[in-house]
Amino acid sequence: VPYGFFGIESEDGKCLTVSPSLPSDLDYWKIENAAFNRVKYDVTVYENAVRIDSVRGETDGLTMKVSVPVEKGNFTVLLNGKATKDYVEEDGRIIVTIPFASAIVQVQ
Repeated sequence: VPYGFFGIESEDGKCLTVSPSLPSDLDYWKIENAAFNRVKYDVTVYENAVRIDSVRGETDGLTMKVSVPVEKGNFTVLLNGKATKDYVEEDGRIIVTIPFASAIVQVQ
């Protein structure tokens, strides 16, 4: 589940990637007490968003790469509820790289 549906992985042990592929019959899916590099966190994936919260542990030097599917056309990328242009669009996904902390990345 963490690898397939949540797309959780890390290539270097310093950047956590979350690239969900949520089944179409689910509105959201949540994992509590996940762990990455001795940091515990909760992650919730939605059709158009990823939420990381309840981050517990030392996060200095750690980052997150959040990848959310997007359809062609007009869209807005929100980071913690505020519009951002700090993203890349690649293969039908929006990719936002941020420090490892509680955050929500959403595409509207």
